[in-house]
Formats: sequence, structure tokens, C-alpha cells
Amino acid sequence: MNPVSIQYRFSASRIAATLLALCAIFCTPTASFADVHWSAELSPADIRAGEGGQIVIKALLDPGSYIYSTTEAKGGPTATTIEVDGGTALSTAGEPAGPPAAASADGFYHVPAEKYERAVTFGFGAVVAEGTTGPQTAKIKIKYEERSGATAGSVKTVEIPLTFTPAAGPIRDDHRDAIGTVPAQPASAPTVEKGEIEKTRSKGLLVFMGYCFVGGLLSLLTPCVFPMIPLTVNFFTKRQAASRKAGIKDALAYCFGIVATFTGVGLLVTILFGATGLQTIATNPYLNIAFAILFVTLAANLLGFFEFVMPQGLTQSAHSKSREGGLLGPIFMGVASTVSSFTCTGAIVGSLLATAATGDRLYPFMGMLAFSTAFAAPFFLLALFPQYLSRLPRSGAWMISVKGYMGFIELAAAIKFLSNADLVWQTNLLPRSLFLYLWAVIVGIAGLYLLGAVPVKGHDRTGIGIPRRILGVITVLLAFGCVYGARGASLGSVEAFLPPEKSTWLQDYARAQELAKKENKPIFINFTGVTCTNCRWMEKNMFPRQDVKDSLKNYVLVELYTDRKGKLQANDERNQALQQKLTGTVTLPVYVVVTPTGDAVRNFQGSTPDPARFVGFLKQ
Repeated sequence: MNPVSIQYRFSASRIAATLLALCAIFCTPTASFADVHWSAELSPADIRAGEGGQIVIKALLDPGSYIYSTTEAKGGPTATTIEVDGGTALSTAGEPAGPPAAASADGFYHVPAEKYERAVTFGFGAVVAEGTTGPQTAKIKIKYEERSGATAGSVKTVEIPLTFTPAAGPIRDDHRDAIGTVPAQPASAPTVEKGEIEKTRSKGLLVFMGYCFVGGLLSLLTPCVFPMIPLTVNFFTKRQAASRKAGIKDALAYCFGIVATFTGVGLLVTILFGATGLQTIATNPYLNIAFAILFVTLAANLLGFFEFVMPQGLTQSAHSKSREGGLLGPIFMGVASTVSSFTCTGAIVGSLLATAATGDRLYPFMGMLAFSTAFAAPFFLLALFPQYLSRLPRSGAWMISVKGYMGFIELAAAIKFLSNADLVWQTNLLPRSLFLYLWAVIVGIAGLYLLGAVPVKGHDRTGIGIPRRILGVITVLLAFGCVYGARGASLGSVEAFLPPEKSTWLQDYARAQELAKKENKPIFINFTGVTCTNCRWMEKNMFPRQDVKDSLKNYVLVELYTDRKGKLQANDERNQALQQKLTGTVTLPVYVVVTPTGDAVRNFQGSTPDPARFVGFLKQ
């Protein structure tokens, strides 16, 4: 016996206890408020080194919410405070100035207090240090209290960046002093059209959880999730649990890995790293390449090119551990299944978790719990199934056919993961047409395999039944559909998983502003991402509609990506900062209507299958 021996023992009761512990952490009741959308800029835009100007800080609130002024009220709410850290490039002058706010009775503190609703702009005098050149970034720290009616509020501290580049030229005499006046106030806050998740959320917790549960079931059909089925079957078949009790424990541990990763880790990543934390994982090119290699390896195994054989000693050890109840393997298997799905499930998962970063934990936790439970349920059955499959008579040739067919699906999924890495790096090695041609070849061979026309080692081509023939014909037709799509035709909902085509829209926001001023048109911004499935669906199924195209003619159209790496990373980071400034969110997709001068008028968050709703947004 080793001097130190560590054993992992899990049971259904311990798994349940862990879930309850997570619930205690993440479901602590907190007031649910829409976060204030803060932004800052230095005015005038052509300020030079050594000149004075003004830091303009804007706050946008949802209807019904309000914050307090910078004036302290004895025994009252927390006043809004603003601090600027300009480093050596920027210094402030005086105190932040805000518009007049009449004092009125506060429904919570029961003392007169000055409030701002919908929108407010603060001004802060500033001077750019002489000799400052190139891009500069200052940090603005804001502490404020947000409330809605007489309910308990939320005191928050946020830090927003202020970026500026001093213009070239000597100091102008009439620009030497800092500006201390209150800047012009926006007429109103932009209208926000909430996405499907937020609309469902407003109907109550049970309806919201039901929506998330259905989303979890639908996500099983995506090309990042469905190919995990043979991996699950293969893993649990090789474990060969000796009893029903052991099989149930394995299945519960596997599902625990899925639920804990989605719910616990997902929320933790979002709270620690913000709404982009999970998106960063999903778009990581190295992780996508690793999963592509894994799926190709698994496909080769399913197609009989080789067999996974573990060393005898390790196999005996694993077998003995399974009898003892060691379930660490199934848990990590569940974690792997979850991480590999992030690329395709990121749209709904990212939207669910975005509000967790702003302090609201109950709805994101319960939504993720419902989503991951639906996602894990079929895998629970698959984890149980191999335990009984091994006891059946060896007459199931159909299982060999399923195994081979799933091998081809694994290869198709590997193309998707390679495409994600290609899109993020912008290497353009897998454009849409080549992607679909590769899928056509793989799917076509899979159909011919089912029809007995393609031999696979160890797979019997005799006695092909009617169900297999029907599926084979359907699969071959799908291959022709891929060829049809590669030649330019739209493939409907499948477009969500394909690389984006070259767009005719502008790709530069500054150029869009110039054109908007020249043509006196508002700007329509499509904030998108190369791996965003909902973005692709909207671009291929909503934008081409004639009623939508007619409405878009009234705008200057600009498309801004936010998730690319390499030579375009700095550009996309600026686009993401602009998105956060205009909308207060970084989840995708988001569509924003702004004036030629850059003021947000309204935005539409998320995708929608309802054309009338989207056209209504465009025509407001």
C-alpha cells in the first residue's frame, strides 16, 4: 500500500449536497435591477496637449429606475461620486457638475433627495498635460446607488475607461482653460428592445425556467453537442459497471459534471471575468483545435481504424475503482462534454449569465440549472444504457451501423471546430464554400456507407434493412444540399453554424459616421462575432427578407466584429468597447440605431424569429 492513499467516493446524496451548496452560494437573494449604462468621452474631440476641456460622463437607465445626484442628503441615500485617474496625461479641475435636480421625498429613505431618471450627463473639467502624444487611457471610478420605487436598492462601484488621443498642433489660446459647465443633457435614454430571454424572464421564474429547459433540449441538436453521443456510449461501455447500482452512480456523476460546469463554473467565470468570460472560452482557437483532434480520433476509433486499449494494469485498477464507487472519471467526462459544447450553446448560455456579472444571481442560476438539467437528461439515459447493452446477445448488427454512422458525424463536427479557430485567427483557410464541400463529402460517404456502397473494416454490408436504407437515402440528399449551399444558396437554420460570407456593409464605424453626416441618415450597427451562431442566423434568415431590406435602406449600415484575434484583435476590442458604451452589454448579437453624432437611439438585444417585431424595431 502506498504511504499516502487518496480515494474519491461520490454518491447521489453527496452530489445533491454539492448542488445545494452551490445554490446557497449563487442564489443568495439580491435585488434585481437593470445596471446603469455608463460611458465617458473627452470634449472637444480635437483637444490638444496642454489644452483644457471637459470629461463628459453619461448614464442611461431603464424606465422606473433612478440614481441620486452628487449632493449628499443627511440620513438619506448614497450620493453619486466620480473620481478620475488620468495618470500623467490628464488632470481634473474642480468638482463634477450635473444638471439641476429638484429634491423630492424618497420612498425608501423618507427624506428629500435629488434624483435622476432615464438619462443624465455629468461634466468634469480636465486639462491634457503638455507633451502628451499618442493614444491615452484614463480610469473613471463611479460610486452610485440605483433604486426602483420604494424597494431596496443597490450601491455599486464601477470603473469605466476613457480613451483619447490628443490632436497635433500648438496650444490654442482660447482652449487653455478647463470647461466647468454642465454638458447638454440627452433628450431621453435609448429604447431597449430586450431579447427573448429577457422577455421571458419578465413573466416569472417558472416560465423563465421552462424556456431555459426547452433551450437545453434544443441545444442537443447542435453540431457541437450531438457528436458527443458516441463518445458517451464508448466511455461507459468500456467502464463495464458490474451492477445496476454502479451504473446509476456513474450516470449521476456524469450528469453532475455537466450541471456543475454549466451552473456553478459558468456563473463563477461570469462573476469573476465579466460577461465575456464564457465567450472567451468558446472562441479560444487552441481549445477548438484540441476538440477537433479529439473528434477526429474518436471518429477513427468508431470507424474501426484502431481500438482504444488501455494497459491491463490500468484497466484492472479502473475496474476495481468502479466497484468501489470512484466516480471522478464520469464527472470529468461530463465536464469535457460541457466545455466542447460552449461554441454552439454560447448564445443562450452567454445571455443567461450576462446579468450575473451585474449582481443578479437568482435568475441566472435557476436558468442555468434548468438548461443544464435538460441538456444532461439524455446523457443520463445514455450513461445507463451501455450497462445493459453489454448483457444483450451479440446479434445487434444495427449497433455497428450506428457506431459507423456516428463516426462520420464526428468528422463533420471536427470541421466545425477547425472552422472556429480559422475564423478567430482570420486565416481564411476554411471559407463557407470549402466548409460545405467538405461536409458534402463526409455526409455523402456516410449515406453511401448506410446503403452498403462504402466498405468499413469490421462492418457487415449484408442484410441492410429498410430503416437503414431510408436513412442512407436521406443522408445522400443532405450531401447534395451541402453542395447546393456551397454554390451560394441559403440553407436556412443551418446557416447559423457556417462561416460568415463577405459582407457589403461598412466595417469602419468612423467611416459610417462620416457617411451618415453626409447623407443625414441614422446608423444601424450590427455588433456580431465570427463564432456567434445567432448572429449568422439573423444575417442569413432575417436581413435578406424584403421587408427588412426595405427598412434598412433608411440607414447607413455598418457591421462590427468583436471576437477576432491576431491582426484584427485591437480593432475588435475597440468595437467591443463601443458596444458596451452604447448598450451596456457585450453579449451577441446586438443591433443599435445611433445618430450621426454617435448618440444611441435604440437597440435590439439578441435574435428573434419574428420578422414583424424586428421590422417594428427598424421603423420606430
